[in-house]
Parts: sequence; structure tokens; C-alpha cells
Amino acid sequence: MFDVFTVVFIGYSHDDPIMQYMALGLPSGTRRYALTHEPHHHRWGHLGIVPIAYPAQEHDHSALLRALEAWNRWARMSRTEHRTRTREIIEGGLPLKPVDQDYLTARLQSVDGAQEFARNAHNLAWLRWVEELPQFKAMFAGEAPSDAANVLASWFASTYVERPETHGAALQTVLRLGQRLCPRLTQHISWATEPLAKADPVAGRRWKTFLASSVEGQTTPPDLAELLSYGATGAPADPFLVRTALRPSLLLKSSWLHPRDDPTAPPEAELRWHTDETVLTEHVRKVVDEAEPGDPSIGSALEDALVTAHDLLSAYHSDRVPSRLSFGRSAIEPHEQDEFREPIDALIDGLREYGAKGLPVRPDLPEQWWQYDLPLFRRLALYLLDTSPSRTADEKLRWLLDRELLYAFDEKHETYSVLAHSTAQASPDVRQALLAAAREGPPPDDMPDSEHHRAYIQFNLLVWLSRVAPEWAEATAALQASRAANPTFGEREHPDLDHWTTSGFVSEDPPRSPT
Repeated sequence: MFDVFTVVFIGYSHDDPIMQYMALGLPSGTRRYALTHEPHHHRWGHLGIVPIAYPAQEHDHSALLRALEAWNRWARMSRTEHRTRTREIIEGGLPLKPVDQDYLTARLQSVDGAQEFARNAHNLAWLRWVEELPQFKAMFAGEAPSDAANVLASWFASTYVERPETHGAALQTVLRLGQRLCPRLTQHISWATEPLAKADPVAGRRWKTFLASSVEGQTTPPDLAELLSYGATGAPADPFLVRTALRPSLLLKSSWLHPRDDPTAPPEAELRWHTDETVLTEHVRKVVDEAEPGDPSIGSALEDALVTAHDLLSAYHSDRVPSRLSFGRSAIEPHEQDEFREPIDALIDGLREYGAKGLPVRPDLPEQWWQYDLPLFRRLALYLLDTSPSRTADEKLRWLLDRELLYAFDEKHETYSVLAHSTAQASPDVRQALLAAAREGPPPDDMPDSEHHRAYIQFNLLVWLSRVAPEWAEATAALQASRAANPTFGEREHPDLDHWTTSGFVSEDPPRSPT
């Protein structure tokens, strides 16, 4: 309804001097509307006037009377009538007629209208509709909400975040609108995560992890690229800045694991570091180079960053082991398959160099990293084991056998590297134990044609042992027996890796005539 702070103009043109004078002379805070046939001209916004359009052809403004009559009816509606119409529009569902669209959009700018909407709009279609409202979008860009928008923030949290069946849809909203939530919206969502966690612990943990780590401007680290860049040369590295820059957060992404038309599936999330990879690599390397060997403060900073990375992915993707973090890195040592680097590569390289430098004063570091029971830590432990000058070939191979690593999946490359550097120098007894473990084959699995699959994995290992110790007659005989039993098996070019990526150009001309 209109009040003393609402002024309605009737204007035919944005250049009407009387209307401009009146608009500019009104007190601050006055709501201004204009019935006009020129609603899109930029001067309306400049004057602080909300245009209400009516159709006009040339100089025929007969529609103005109908517009005024409709305006009069709207202005005289009581609060009860407004609530009734709002409820009827919501019950009618989507899509809306243009007049209902305009009416409901205007109503949601008031607290009373937002409250009536919140009481009645509960399905996902209305969430997608509200996502188009500027005042709703603004809350996901960090802007403080109006009183009416705050009602919508509470509605979003209690209607969608709090319910296990729709919490994923709410995360999709964050994906579409942005992760820079305003503090009031964050507060409403935080309140909703407690009942969500009671009803669905996995969903509750997912939302709590996101809020605690990945709300831009609130729980994410700042972008330290500029601060770090000033110390890139000359000055000593700043361990505190590097420790902060190493802390990752989650970035919501469109999911390829769920159907595109699934409105309730949580989006994917990947790790994000708030510093450029090249800057982070340079500073991590400098911190490690300048530190004393085995410096526990530097070691804890690097270890904590990798643990946090694993924990974030594990908490958000609770149904999948975060081995994807390890999958993206082909080898712990510098390797041609890792030429396209990400910020996590700076962290992996830092741990590798820290471990290699500190191994003489921390000889049990491989065992300590192994105890983390995380793929990348296990691979780093194997790298240190492989490069350790203080352990014999027999000790290294028994380390593998004691942990049953011959057929490990995540640690395959590093395990094969230890085999490559130690098998030829091993004693006969250790070789015999190694070959016996190889002949046992990998553990059973539930893959289709499991026995054939397991036989090829065993064949792959025997190929490797024969290559790294060509004079070992027993390994060669075992490979020949495996090849005879499986004549279709062929040797791989890179038996130590399960995937290999190449690039190149394909000629437009076919290699041979199609006829």
C-alpha cells in the first residue's frame, strides 16, 4: 500500500522538466514511481524512479486509464488481501503470468510479502525462481541483506539446507550464485546445519565443512600472491605467509558424476589454493632451502596442509576415498606426465624436498609419513625409502613385503621404483620371498572377469621384475609361464603407471585410402 513516503508521477517522457524537478526535490528515502510508456530509459534510474510501464501507440495513451485503475486497486488492497493473493499465486505454481511475476517480485521487497512467500513456497522450483531476484543474488555476493532479504535467507536455510533431501539443491544454489555469502546468510545456514546433521550426518558434515573452510571473505585464506611476490627475490622467505598460503579451501563445481537434470545432487568440489602455483612453488622451495634439515615447524606446516587437503575432500565427498588427490600426480619425483602443474604440486614438491633434506636427521620419516594412512603420504614415504642411502636393498624390499605393497594401486609407481632400484642388489633369500609374493597375485576383487584381470596385473609385475633384474632366472621363468598361460597378454610400455597421456596432431588426410 502507498504511504506518505510514496510519490506517484504520471509522465509521458523522461525529459518532462516538471517531473525531474519534483523527483530531485523530494526528501531522501521517498519511494518514487512513474506511470510511463518509456520505462527503459537510463534517466529513470538516475532520478531514483521505478518505472511502471503501460502500452502506448504513437500518441494514444488510452491504456493509461486502465493502468491507473489497476494501480488504484492494488493501492487499496489490505494486508489480508495481499497475503491471500500471494498465497494464491504460489499455490498456482510456475511459470507465472507476467502480471503475477511483477506483483510477486514487488511483494518480496517487503518483509510482510517475504514472510508470506516463506510460509508457502517449499518446492525446488521456487528456489530456482528466487535465484533470479537481485536482493537474493546479492546475499551470495557478500552484500548485507535488507530486512525482507533476511527473511529469504532464513527461508533458504530452513526450507532447503536443513532438509537432507534438498541440501544438495541448496549447494547447487551456492554454486550458481557464488561462495561469498554475507554474514547473515552464513549465520542462518549455520543454524540449519545442526538439525541437518542429526537427520543426515553425512549431509551435515558436508555443509559444515564448506562453511568452516570455503566461504569467501570469511573462512577462506586471503589471496597472498601479491604479498608473497614482494619477497620472491632477495629477502628471506616468510614461513608464516607460506603456511597461510598452503591452506586450501573447496571450490564448488558442476558435477559430472550425477545427471545434469538432478536438482538435488550436491555439486562437485575441488581443492583451491588462493595463490598462484608458480609463486607458491617458489616460496615453498625457498622456505625448505633456508630451513635447517628436519626443521619440525616447516615439516608440520607442510604436513598439516596436505592433511587438510585430504580432510576437506573426504568430508565433502564422504562416499569416495580422496585418492583423486593422488591420482592427479603421476610420480613423486619430477616426471614428464606432471608438466601441467597445480598448486598442490608445490606442496608435494615441498614435502619431497623437505624429506630428502631431513632424512639424515630424521631417518624414521618414511615410517612417520606412512602412519598418516593417506595415499600421497604413503607415496612420499616410499620415495624417501627408495632414495635413502642408509638402508640396504634387502631392507627396502622387506619394507614393501611387510606392507604387502607389490599389488598396491595408489602406491604403484613408487613401489615399482623401489623394485627397480633394489631388486638387482637384493640377496637370494629376499628375492625368493619377493617372487613368492609376486606369484600369489593380487587380492581378489569384484570386477567382471576377475581372474583374467588379476592374471594380467600379475603378468605386469613379472614383466617389471624381469626388466629391472634381467639376470634373475627365476623371475624370467615365472614370466614365461605367465605368458604361456595367457598368450593374448602384451607387455606395456610403462608397466609402473596405469595411465599415460600423450598429445599431438592428427592429420586431416587419412593414413590410407578408404577404398
